[in-house]
Amino acid sequence: MQVAVFLGVACSVFMSISRRDGDFVIGLLNIMLFLAFQTSNQSMNSRQEDILAQMPQTIRAALSRCNLDSPTTTFAVCPACHCTYEPSYKEGSTIPIYDEFCTNRRIPESEACREPLLCRGKDDSILRPIKPFVYHDFHDYLASLLSRADLELQMDESCDKLMRSINDSPEFVRDIWEADFLRHFKDPSNRTLFIDRQGEGRYGFTLNIDFFNIEGMRIHGRTSSCGLMSMACLNLPPGIRYKPENMYVAGIIPPPYEPSLMELNHYSRHIVKQLKESWERGVRYSRTALHSKGRNTRSAIIAAVMDLPAARQASALAAHSSHFYCSVCQCFHRSTMGRVDHTQWKLRDDHILRHQAERWRDASNSQEQEDIFKMYGVHWSPL
Repeated sequence: MQVAVFLGVACSVFMSISRRDGDFVIGLLNIMLFLAFQTSNQSMNSRQEDILAQMPQTIRAALSRCNLDSPTTTFAVCPACHCTYEPSYKEGSTIPIYDEFCTNRRIPESEACREPLLCRGKDDSILRPIKPFVYHDFHDYLASLLSRADLELQMDESCDKLMRSINDSPEFVRDIWEADFLRHFKDPSNRTLFIDRQGEGRYGFTLNIDFFNIEGMRIHGRTSSCGLMSMACLNLPPGIRYKPENMYVAGIIPPPYEPSLMELNHYSRHIVKQLKESWERGVRYSRTALHSKGRNTRSAIIAAVMDLPAARQASALAAHSSHFYCSVCQCFHRSTMGRVDHTQWKLRDDHILRHQAERWRDASNSQEQEDIFKMYGVHWSPL
């Protein structure tokens, strides 16, 4: 039974077969054991029946036996407004408990949504989310990188190279770790995050949020939109940075409809919550590949890698086709388009931008929010 489980897990982990193919492999192994135990003259004995009873029926069950499944949280998503609800558990129970109806208010003066969140599964005694969103734990993902000595060494080497070249800015930047802004990237204590490491692991990430049509392109346009939220660790060398096994997939935003500008916040806030923990007070791992006694780490999103529509949606800024066509500088309106005197471009002040977003968030009605958005081109975003 153990050999059969190992074979199924090896196919999934090392050969990267899909879950459907993994279930096929596990099913075949069950059939082969069943046929091997059968004889023409007598039925199976109790030991053989016990072995078959222990066999996992799916590849997911086999992975859980080996403790290879990463911790996940399944949120209930409102089918109408995309608001997400975290489950709770009774003491000693593994059955998740969710709110039955959505209590989100889309605009300040509106009533609660009240859309049903749950439906009956095959087992009528258990209510399950109509629209689930599975979120993968970020800290567990980082732990998987730090469990490999070669990766942890390369992740630290990126900061060490930055430290050695602190007074030597290259003329041509070939990698983000040669960029000047990383030399001055501040942590909450106003120290340089990647230079003044104090023995901690300091890691930078790119954030990607994008949508695609899971049914392929149609003549009449896309009919079902699905979203992907992922991150890449920039401390890794470019050659392995974007390999699937080294990427962090936070979750798949469920179809069929793409969330609106503000509805995307319901999904991104879960990433922000965990990254905020790492940013403000750090996360300690009890053991890593190179630090047997444990290590403190801090992580930060230092760049967003998206196309323009997705980038503006993720940051809750006005679209690139609006008068606020630049999210970085103060160039505004059609009269400034085509300007090439870049030395005169003034960067936006992030403190002012945050204050404007907070004003929008705390507005008492939708008309006030609309006026603020027209004036400043910004909504509230967890980012």
